[in-house]
Amino acid sequence: DFMTMMTKMYAMAGTGVAGDWVPTPCLLMDDFDSHWWAPLSGNCEVANNFAERFLMETAGGFQVGWGNMEPGDLPKFLEIHEWYMKVALNAPVVQKQKAASIAWAILDKLEAGAQGTTAFVGHDTNQGGLNSVLGLGWNPAPWPHNSTMPGSALRFDMEEGSDAVKMSYVFVDDFSKGGEMTSVPASIAGFPEGTITLKALRNLVESNTEQACRSDKPSVDEILEGEVTLTGFVI
Repeated sequence: DFMTMMTKMYAMAGTGVAGDWVPTPCLLMDDFDSHWWAPLSGNCEVANNFAERFLMETAGGFQVGWGNMEPGDLPKFLEIHEWYMKVALNAPVVQKQKAASIAWAILDKLEAGAQGTTAFVGHDTNQGGLNSVLGLGWNPAPWPHNSTMPGSALRFDMEEGSDAVKMSYVFVDDFSKGGEMTSVPASIAGFPEGTITLKALRNLVESNTEQACRSDKPSVDEILEGEVTLTGFVI
């Protein structure tokens, strides 16, 4: 119940200059171009920002929510954050262009078949973009489905001589216990859990992204030298 969670956030934060923001409608901004990072405004945007702030405080070992957050509340709050990211930023029609660079970069590296590991470092929006255009999903319990947690990674592993790509999501399930990582399958509907063939992955990337929207096609040397910033995954 999002309204219940918003009311709880408001009680934690107290009344500020804006007053009670909970009844404020969640609406699409008129000036989308100048406010693209938060196109939905109102109580949903406020709650999204609070949820993300509480997550970062938890991950950083800081006092959370002015000391007013109850144990077990954070996963519930993050359901608002994940909903906001999905609706406001990760719609397939938007990510068809925005996620083109990372989707094709991952595909290129897998098809090259080179041994070793390639890491693309990025943001939650990049993981969300792949969730959108590939239909890729994961269950990082105790966090909400398809959460993009701090320090997490999507992995794409392929053994030499095989065209089977194993996909997984690696994350911290309990920040109070340090940085120990947990791995769960990342799956695409219609394919075995955590696995897809390289050919099928190419078909998805070709069908669901616009290759012409790749912002660049850097060389490995450029990536290693830090001249290009790609984003969020281990292959």
